[in-house]
Amino acid sequence: MDIIVWNRRIISALGLWPTDRNDFKLFLYVFYLTIHCFLQYADLVKYINEPKHVIANLTENSILTMVLCKIIVYRLNENKICQVLETIMRGHKDVNVSKRSSNELLISSKYIKMANTFVKTTFTLHCLSSILYYLKPFIDIMISSNGTFSRKNESLTTYRLPYRINLFFEISELSTYVLVYLCQAPIVLIVTVGSAGMDCLLVTLTLHICDRFSELADAARKINLVNRRAVGSLVNHHVRVMRTAKTLDAAFNVIMLLQLLGFTLILCLAGYNVTLSPAAGQYTHLLTFLMYTSTMALILFECCFVGECLITESSNLHDAFYNNKWYDILPTYSRLVILCMTEARRPIRLTAGTFYVFSLSSFSDVLKSAVAYLSLLQKLV
Repeated sequence: MDIIVWNRRIISALGLWPTDRNDFKLFLYVFYLTIHCFLQYADLVKYINEPKHVIANLTENSILTMVLCKIIVYRLNENKICQVLETIMRGHKDVNVSKRSSNELLISSKYIKMANTFVKTTFTLHCLSSILYYLKPFIDIMISSNGTFSRKNESLTTYRLPYRINLFFEISELSTYVLVYLCQAPIVLIVTVGSAGMDCLLVTLTLHICDRFSELADAARKINLVNRRAVGSLVNHHVRVMRTAKTLDAAFNVIMLLQLLGFTLILCLAGYNVTLSPAAGQYTHLLTFLMYTSTMALILFECCFVGECLITESSNLHDAFYNNKWYDILPTYSRLVILCMTEARRPIRLTAGTFYVFSLSSFSDVLKSAVAYLSLLQKLV
């Protein structure tokens, strides 16, 4: 369960791990992020008549607002997430590896490796893109001053902060600029953990549930339907996995709705900055927003991909029950199998707000919407 340990280390940075919560640490980060968002909205209102400045502000503000809302919703649904974690951990302790078939072990290994790859890749890229975005003004300063930055060439640069905020005072000294610049450093941690950390946890839990569904399907194909104890154990396992999957969707569907709306806007705005940067000669901006856009698209793809895996594995479970010779056994046993078939008839899905289903087709739909909004934005600005 190394991947669960990875998730725990990431999310514990904000004090958000369900079984090891730190409310004081969480309160400090939420309070800090709330004040920062308020200052960004103040900057938005101040320059509301400048379209390019508004777009630049919204590019940053949209993801910070989304992260703040995700943290709050995650904290409210903490008990449901804790239930899913406990069920998955208990399920792994109950599994007897020596009794699992080679096909079952292969599927399990596939999903565990997939979760490891997704989590480590996503978190690393998101961390790098957040750090690069934070250091972008500093890199521009070093380029404009030929690698040196002192009071002698201070006039060559402008005091531009990583994130646009309205400080209600002018920065006129280098020492003040450095202090305010460093005060924005916690945003890197909050955005990385609040965005990528929660998505990594969702991907991990969903793939573990897919693993349980594949295990159930393999057992349903080989079960001896005359053995009442075996049928009863299979039904209990099926009910537990179905309940866990539904609890996971209930815990994350609001977060995924925020993600869906936020990512569509973020991809549109980041794409606009990508198209604008080469024309303005701002190649540092181009690199930053290309990495930023790629990371957001990767996270969205992972959510849609694991949603597709969940639909596929739950559908395979229904087929495994149906293809068994349940019609040749005693009614006492067949009722239990029919109960499982009825429950598995509708595939388990990962949803946004209980109505939008995450699948591979959803990924293309979101990209199409983002490109359509980008085209409209280019015509308006």
